Amino acid sequence: MLKGIAPVEQLVSAGEEKQPALRNYQGGLMSIHGVEKAFWTLGKDPDAIGQLKADPELFLAQFVLSESERKMIRENDLKSLADQGVNTLLTLMVWPMFNGPDGMPFDYLTHMNGGVPVAGMEGVAPEN
Repeated sequence: MLKGIAPVEQLVSAGEEKQPALRNYQGGLMSIHGVEKAFWTLGKDPDAIGQLKADPELFLAQFVLSESERKMIRENDLKSLADQGVNTLLTLMVWPMFNGPDGMPFDYLTHMNGGVPVAGMEGVAPEN
């Protein structure tokens, strides 16, 4: 068994809900479903972001995640998660929860573009 990753038997039948087994992305194993479920929980439960910020390990323990996924979530590395296959609509949804609404969408797009500002976006909304 890989360190930080639950055995496949636990991933396939965790409770009543069926979860997909680990998927191989760019040479590493990812449990995309667990990351997306964590992000969905943040979007639907107003108290969840406070729980994540107060005790990241306790909040993340309720999801089947590898240690690398936990690290990317704790470090707000949404680009790496998206590069591994996490749905970018979910990364867009959680960005302002992690960083606040200031700078949206410019800071998010710059982050997702590897720190390089997107052409034509200087971080200031155009004037009408």
